[in-house]
Amino acid sequence: MSYQILTRLLLLSTVLALIALASTQWSNVQKRWQNWQSEQILVNQLQAQDRLLKTSQQDGEAWYNRGVLRARLNDLKGAESDFRKALTLEPQDTESLYNLSWVQIREGKKTEALNTLGLLLKIDPQHIDGRWNRGWLYQELKKKSLARADYLLLQKQSPQLSLQDQARLAVLLGKPKQAQTAYNQILKQNPTNTQALLGRARSLLASDQAQAALQDLEQVLKKQPDAGAFQLKAKALLKLQQPTQALQAYTQAIQKSPSAELLKARGELYLQQKMQAEALNDYLKALNYAPRNAQILLTLARLEAEAGKATQALEHLEQAIQLQPQLRQEALNRREFMRLRSRPAFKNLFKTVS
Repeated sequence: MSYQILTRLLLLSTVLALIALASTQWSNVQKRWQNWQSEQILVNQLQAQDRLLKTSQQDGEAWYNRGVLRARLNDLKGAESDFRKALTLEPQDTESLYNLSWVQIREGKKTEALNTLGLLLKIDPQHIDGRWNRGWLYQELKKKSLARADYLLLQKQSPQLSLQDQARLAVLLGKPKQAQTAYNQILKQNPTNTQALLGRARSLLASDQAQAALQDLEQVLKKQPDAGAFQLKAKALLKLQQPTQALQAYTQAIQKSPSAELLKARGELYLQQKMQAEALNDYLKALNYAPRNAQILLTLARLEAEAGKATQALEHLEQAIQLQPQLRQEALNRREFMRLRSRPAFKNLFKTVS
């Protein structure tokens, strides 16, 4: 295949994080016009590919190329169908397998993507991007030993890896000093490389060098004030025992890109500062982003019980236990739920626990 366009999934969030708003209305108009032009070019290419396939149904590369175009236009279902068709014609084609897995991950089909990457790596064990993505998927699925095995295999291929990849791999393998060395080399060549500064900040934090990490993060935030950088800044400030400033950094991260993870982190910090009402508010918001997170539900129930909101506490406690029955015993032993014990709903929840 000669038309590989899709990028490594591991870098996708970084690319998306770099998108910033234009500074004036005119530049916004220009940007929208450029985006429309780019999309129109893809649409025209897709139409040409459609015409080609009317007379070339057995051309695997034609199906593959249309799959790439559909993926770029965010037609993931259509792209998956085209990559599968390409693979029926050329089952050993690694580019089709790789890009099929990429689309499956975008669709949330993580198990299917793992199977596809398994086929790819059987054909080409040296496929670096495929192994990166499988390691990432294993991490997402909490299969840490399998993820580590893939990362260790990648490490053996280190001469083929860029310095950025070597640094990232060292972080994933829990080798922060090795990561710092690689990031230092990158920054020697390009002192303003924001991704290298972010990566070095993470590795410095892992080595308990919070002040140095904070210096790197301040440089990043001047150019790239995104949620991830503010979150790292909050963690650095906490290590430096500056909770008030850390709260501010978490707030800035949430303003940029609210998520359950960020709201939960700020909620925990509010709890440490004895700010119960603010913590309760953050956990309620976090639940909107992760309605099936049992730990968020349990903490929310605890805070509501302390605030005298018994009905809401019981409702969220029941939901938490339905999701994770093993939480029953933990909840039964928590002092925050003592005042709920006389209620029939509470007794029903715990009638099987001695």
